[in-house]
Amino acid sequence: MKLNQALQNIRKYNGTFAKDEILCIREHKDEAIPHLLEFLATAIQNHKKAEDWDDDLDYPSYAMHLLAEFGVHEAFPLFIEILELDEERCDWMLGDTLTEGMSALIASVAKVSEAETSDIDRIKSVAENTGLDLFQRTAAVNTCIVLYINGMYSRSNLIAYLGHLLETYTEDAKFTSCLASYCCNVAAKELYERIRELFEKGRMERSIIGPKHFAEDIPEEPEEKLLVDLKGRSYYCLITDTIEAMETWACFVKNKRVPQSSLVDYLEYPGQAHNVPIVKSPKVGRNDPCPCGSGQKYKRCCLGKTLKGAKQ
Repeated sequence: MKLNQALQNIRKYNGTFAKDEILCIREHKDEAIPHLLEFLATAIQNHKKAEDWDDDLDYPSYAMHLLAEFGVHEAFPLFIEILELDEERCDWMLGDTLTEGMSALIASVAKVSEAETSDIDRIKSVAENTGLDLFQRTAAVNTCIVLYINGMYSRSNLIAYLGHLLETYTEDAKFTSCLASYCCNVAAKELYERIRELFEKGRMERSIIGPKHFAEDIPEEPEEKLLVDLKGRSYYCLITDTIEAMETWACFVKNKRVPQSSLVDYLEYPGQAHNVPIVKSPKVGRNDPCPCGSGQKYKRCCLGKTLKGAKQ
């Protein structure tokens, strides 16, 4: 297969995983990268101009994963631009990737150092943008955690930033509860007192996480052990292999029960068994019609009830 054909084939979703195309693009990586960047930039503009979603819109997932696999920093502003689209267009471009992989994609192309924090600052600007959807903002916060887990962002800076968010952005109980869940994930005991205070003030959504996870007598966990555990979770791993990351997506595997990361798994509620694949058939995406028949999107209807049931 020639590179031009491979690049053309990954522009649209046709129901079949484009493994041969990915292998071809890898073989011609340096030549392919400018084309992948150009396609993604064009795809963003096409989604911005579209009046509604349809099957003819560009399919950006292959390009995004390949750019992440290749560690192309020039893709960083494009990924952020997608995350900052209005909610509907962001959904059109990302679908479930918004909650299940966008953090890893952004972290894979970000440049971070203690002396040069421009990318971190840009990521934080998304997390702090109250005009964005909950899932867009939490994807940005979770990117900071992915960077920490992969040694690109210090624990002290991460804890300080989570603390800043818990002090400043507490009007949205769901967002605050997601922050608390992340603090629990990374055992940020320095912030547990603040979280208990927010529970007492009614600033938490208890269907997402409960106060018992932040009790004063919770034992310390060595950071080394914590990192080993976190690195074992796929959504905290950098993208190093597009085929491994995408091949088992439900949209490419017909009539099979395949492991899926749910939003519950994404938030990683404490007490849930780790590293155990969640198998669902069929999987209901956030933007699919709600199974209850209301006619609304799942995220607008019964998703909250599902999260609550997972905690009981």
